[in-house]
Amino acid sequence: MRKILLGLVFLAISAGLAYGQSAESWIVTKGYFCTLYIKDDVNIADLNNKIDTYRVDYGLTEKPKLTGQKPEDEILYKFDVIFLKVQELLDMRPPNMHPDIRIYRTKEEIDKVYVEICNEEGKFIAFYIFNLNTLYACEERVSESVIAHEIAHCVLDHHFNVAPPQKIGEMLAHYVELNLKE
Repeated sequence: MRKILLGLVFLAISAGLAYGQSAESWIVTKGYFCTLYIKDDVNIADLNNKIDTYRVDYGLTEKPKLTGQKPEDEILYKFDVIFLKVQELLDMRPPNMHPDIRIYRTKEEIDKVYVEICNEEGKFIAFYIFNLNTLYACEERVSESVIAHEIAHCVLDHHFNVAPPQKIGEMLAHYVELNLKE
């Protein structure tokens, strides 16, 4: 019985169905730097408006390509621009980083996901889990600076063989937030 249960858990995780996620409840778009999963109850137009990349792309020598004409493609483009800017600010370009980004509608939803993953209370507006290579955020509180902060954690974790101390990681992620539109 235990082998069957473990097998079902493995199948669910490998299919991306962990933590109460069903395959049909996500809008999925794959970009150059990440794969974006938007929960189907998220207002995509509002999400797109909350992520303002005006001035984020200042000084970038390269820019990603817009992969399609759907609103989620425009959001993905913005995430790719933020990835490029974060890597430039940190002067770190780790290969094979490609994380998943999961956008939920409410903060309560990502609080619940955090408890399910970490088995402890967490009150974050967004967070990144290196072991899952996944960034979690919510439509209610998302912004380009919040996303840049979490992407900075992703870049740092992938750049170093050993993750930097938590305070150093927070300091560098905060640096990215402050300099995102410079």
